[in-house]
Amino acid sequence: MEKSNLFLFYRIFQAIYYRLQLDKTCRKLRDRYRFKYDINAILSDIVYARILEPASKRSAFKAVSHFLEPPSYELHDVYRALDIFGKECDLIQAEL
Repeated sequence: MEKSNLFLFYRIFQAIYYRLQLDKTCRKLRDRYRFKYDINAILSDIVYARILEPASKRSAFKAVSHFLEPPSYELHDVYRALDIFGKECDLIQAEL
């Protein structure tokens, strides 16, 4: 995908992400678990990457570097966050 199109779609999905208030859900999770990494950045990047360039979790992590900002977390943080998303699936769905 061209860089300009990628940027456009990234901005559209970013607006939807914040309209769904997923950042607030991530704040609740952060307060509950006291993460050392930015769980909101991880969730938003996973969502954008999986929509824009569907691939494995590892490939999604690499694809994030093509977005506006490089990730502020490591790959092992993504796997830890995915465990929390699995445990808190009911909360996340209820918040939507």
